[in-house]
Amino acid sequence: MDYDTFVDQVAQRTGTPAVRAVELTGAALETLAERLTGGEVLDLAVQLPAQLQVVLKPGPDNEAAQRFGAAEFVTRVAVRARVDESTARVAVRAVFTTLREAIRGGEFDDVAVQLPREYRELVEPALAPGSALRGPERSRIHLRDGSLRLSPAVVDQGRLTQGVGARPLHLGV
Repeated sequence: MDYDTFVDQVAQRTGTPAVRAVELTGAALETLAERLTGGEVLDLAVQLPAQLQVVLKPGPDNEAAQRFGAAEFVTRVAVRARVDESTARVAVRAVFTTLREAIRGGEFDDVAVQLPREYRELVEPALAPGSALRGPERSRIHLRDGSLRLSPAVVDQGRLTQGVGARPLHLGV
């Protein structure tokens, strides 16, 4: 996954502009790098675009994983991104989900295994079936038990669009 796609997906999941998504992504990845062992950070970084690798580079101060819980993780992201904790929590979930899509095979599982059980509410959305956005023209229409649900999108005169520059899907209404 390239950098622009990564940022675009975080922006869509958080409902924020791309500039804000860049800040939220950096804050979440920098905090994740503190929480993981240096080796795991390197394994993760090599699979990401160069702009994100910079945030994940381990140094001598962070070779060993720092031990802090999920609440502290969210607080650190909130402070770094200068947002409230509710916004930071949404951002962390969005970044984890996008991260899962961006890296190969079991690498995300290797990351998740290093996090204690209390991180479950932050990590599980990334592991849920259907959490991934598919392709550049994501309809964001979900069928559940025969019902139709439109998640954050704009319905305008029978057209469903994803935001600025997105091609509309004609719903035939």
